[in-house]
Amino acid sequence: MLDPSQLDQILDFEEVEKVVYLTRTSKDGKHANRYRVEAVRDLKGNYGTVVYRQLDVTIQPSEITDGQQLKSQRERIWVHEAAPWTDRQSADDAIRQLLSLWRR
Repeated sequence: MLDPSQLDQILDFEEVEKVVYLTRTSKDGKHANRYRVEAVRDLKGNYGTVVYRQLDVTIQPSEITDGQQLKSQRERIWVHEAAPWTDRQSADDAIRQLLSLWRR
């Protein structure tokens, strides 16, 4: 891990140690969403999680090239998702904590 004390003007530093991708169904079972869960370690050595949800979007460019409006296109993006707070001593334990809180 980098030593942030050696870097000027760095106030906060977290390292992504583990990333898992999962598909989770809604409580009613009618919808499924794809998630990216990152286990991040802070300066004190504790682990939390950061969650992103994958969304399908349509991008409509506002640019005109050679007198032509660029066509819209479908893309997938990751959007930060609010998730329960987690705090554990390992990456795997932080992810387990998140998954247990999601079950409730």
